[in-house]
Amino acid sequence: MSEDIRYRQRRYLISMGIRTACLLTAIFLAGRGPVWLIGIMIAAAIVLPYISVVFANGGREPEHR
Repeated sequence: MSEDIRYRQRRYLISMGIRTACLLTAIFLAGRGPVWLIGIMIAAAIVLPYISVVFANGGREPEHR
């Protein structure tokens, strides 16, 4: 069980790292880069937290005795 929790935590942290990178990239590109790329980065930064939480909470189901 603890192995499953560690795996889900690691996956969540990686996803949040990607989200942070997307947000920082969008901020860095503001006014310099193509608008479509900035839009994709912002959209990813908005959507990734929801997806990450759903996957992190969707772990193994408790065993019934």
